[in-house]
Amino acid sequence: MSRRGSGWGVVAALIIGVLLMFLVGWFSFSSNQRRATLTVETEQIRDDAQRAVDATAKVIDEVKEETRQALAEPD
Repeated sequence: MSRRGSGWGVVAALIIGVLLMFLVGWFSFSSNQRRATLTVETEQIRDDAQRAVDATAKVIDEVKEETRQALAEPD
């Protein structure tokens, strides 16, 4: 078997695999009676984002203070 021929076999197998996955996904979504929806909990996202911002600000302040102390210490 030549190396060139085996490469085409791999490409063909990948294409067939992708097509099969596409078809399975298509049929599973089309068979559902209701449409898939995305529920966004904006309040939870807002709280999580605020906690992350607060934690980041705290870390920055701690690093500033440690840097200030390190620069103030004599060698």
